[in-house]
Amino acid sequence: MDYGLIGKREKAKRYAEDPKRFRFNKFDLTFHGDNNDHRVTFDNGVFEVVVGVVILVWPKQTLVVITWLLAAYLIVLGLVLLFAAKRLSDARKAEAAA
Repeated sequence: MDYGLIGKREKAKRYAEDPKRFRFNKFDLTFHGDNNDHRVTFDNGVFEVVVGVVILVWPKQTLVVITWLLAAYLIVLGLVLLFAAKRLSDARKAEAAA
């Protein structure tokens, strides 16, 4: 019996069941424009402040950009949640088989 593998499986199960182990800390996105690149970074609240200021200064011009950023954020968040759900499902199946 491979006790190292059993320990890794149990550890993976503990990690998958603990929602505090998954945290969204940083989001970094680069748009490649015709002349240069544009970079947007989310880092613990800084992104929200910057977007708020930009909306106040250029409300019409930022509407499309904010729509794209929100869509990208939701896609990334959805993929992270799908990955976490898959890991949890695999851990539960492995536990049931054992």
